[in-house]
Amino acid sequence: MVIINIIKYIGLNDLDDLEQSTVKSIIEGNYEKIHRLTRNITNLTVHVKIYEKREAAKKYSIHLRAESPTRIFTVNNADWDLARVLHKSVEGMMTEIEHKLKTEAPPRDKELELKKIVRKKQ
Repeated sequence: MVIINIIKYIGLNDLDDLEQSTVKSIIEGNYEKIHRLTRNITNLTVHVKIYEKREAAKKYSIHLRAESPTRIFTVNNADWDLARVLHKSVEGMMTEIEHKLKTEAPPRDKELELKKIVRKKQ
């Protein structure tokens, strides 16, 4: 599977080398989990923004967008720790995909269930 053409990074140049490698390793490491849920992701965009640059701390905002032929899934998260916000975003993306792709079970026929109960008692 070719991950390079599917994952696109925006705002990665605003980060230093260590932060860039952290973003790439976490996203590419979790891409398989996201791909397993949909099986047909055509594009995964990772948009990294930095807010409130201070001497000691930066606030990171991550926007994930997964595109498939039938649906688009988006997740936004922000935190002071880059690894934490990336993991939150990946988990949120998996939850979003599961939620949007779940199929409702057909309503159960109560009469059929009662017949089964009666048969078991006999």
